[in-house]
Amino acid sequence: MWNPVVVSYDIEVAKESELDEIKLLLVSDIHISETIGPKTITELINLSNEVEPDVILLAGDIIDSNIEPYYSHNLGEIMAGLTAPLGV
Repeated sequence: MWNPVVVSYDIEVAKESELDEIKLLLVSDIHISETIGPKTITELINLSNEVEPDVILLAGDIIDSNIEPYYSHNLGEIMAGLTAPLGV
């Protein structure tokens, strides 16, 4: 079951910077598998686009125990749609 949750935090850093603010998106534990495939990754990309982050961080388990679904569903190409101005 895939149930994304978006939680927002405002964090102040007591250090000068050229940036007034930066929006980070942390995506954790995608677990690509036979059940988490193209449809789910496309939903993730759409959700990311709604958030409009400056940077996207991928953490945790990206691929479940079998890498084959990643290749067989061309998920690398689909995940390339996950973009942010300052990088992924």
